[in-house]
Amino acid sequence: MSISNVNGALATFQYAVKAQKTSAKGTAFADKVVETEEVGSTQELSDAEKLEAFKKEIWNEINSYPWNPSISESIQITDGAFQRMMEDSDFKDRMLDVLYRDAIAGRPPICAGITRIDESGYSGYSYNDKQAGEIAFQAHSNHKDSFYVHKAKKKQDYAELWKKKLLERERQREKLDKEYVDKLYFNRSLLRKGQASAAYEANVITDSAESNSFDSATTGTNV
Repeated sequence: MSISNVNGALATFQYAVKAQKTSAKGTAFADKVVETEEVGSTQELSDAEKLEAFKKEIWNEINSYPWNPSISESIQITDGAFQRMMEDSDFKDRMLDVLYRDAIAGRPPICAGITRIDESGYSGYSYNDKQAGEIAFQAHSNHKDSFYVHKAKKKQDYAELWKKKLLERERQREKLDKEYVDKLYFNRSLLRKGQASAAYEANVITDSAESNSFDSATTGTNV
């Protein structure tokens, strides 16, 4: 083999080795990028889970407050506010405290209350007008940041309730009257049967006594 051919073969071999090393480095880098992306995705999911758990904690806390059942309440809390509450316990405590005071203060004639909490703090408004309060409540509770919604229960129609109670009382009275009449009829039937039995026994005894007297009288005449 000539020197030129040897040099050419050597150059070809060196190029192949270099290309292989470069390819190996590229593959390792790509794997590292994928691994980094997977770690970042896992970290992002973990943060999302932490936020979701924190939201559930806040919801349970708010739900435990003494909200008046006759007042509709709508509370919006932005994700920015949740992030700040997670990082700033003082901010969290202040926001929960103002919501707790809202729950205590919410009494008729207030019919609806709307609240918004963002990373800047709290804002809220209450309504005494039923129609305006209902409109505001519906719009506020359907917002994307809606977090806690407490719909007022319908007031009981006391006139209708009283009417139902009277009807139920009347049904109970009729039932008791029927039971009383049935029992009285049953007792009278027993009394009649007893009287009839007693009269029958009395008649039998009387007839027997009269028969014995007659036999005695007949026997005495023959003597």
